Amino acid sequence: MNILKYTLVGLVLAGSVQSFAQEKKVTKSTEQLAEKKTPKESATEQTNRMAAELDLTAEQKENVAELNLKVANKIQAIEDNESFSDDKKKEFISGNKKDHMNALSTILTEEQMSQWKELNSERKVTKKTYLKTPKKEMK
Repeated sequence: MNILKYTLVGLVLAGSVQSFAQEKKVTKSTEQLAEKKTPKESATEQTNRMAAELDLTAEQKENVAELNLKVANKIQAIEDNESFSDDKKKEFISGNKKDHMNALSTILTEEQMSQWKELNSERKVTKKTYLKTPKKEMK
């Protein structure tokens, strides 16, 4: 009988600890969403990443920074526009990203452009893999 009591208490404690841990994860994601970057911050971050990964010249970095800021501002305006449906927002953002890649091809060399496309496709695969990973495996 004592073994049954201890087992029951142990199961209740284990369940409450796991529940608490899951609550912390949800709170952290909510905090991360609340700390969304401004268009200028995300454009600067992307420009710095591109400069490091693609070995941009000073002129290229300046042009890329200007382009990234324009695109980030457009995307932010689309996301903030409540008159658009979620599907329309996705469509417009996708179009802006395609235009961004086309404009980048006029700034970057062919080699840099192919390298950037490759890096982006690797990031997409990593992101998709992360999103598809069952929560049990992520622990």
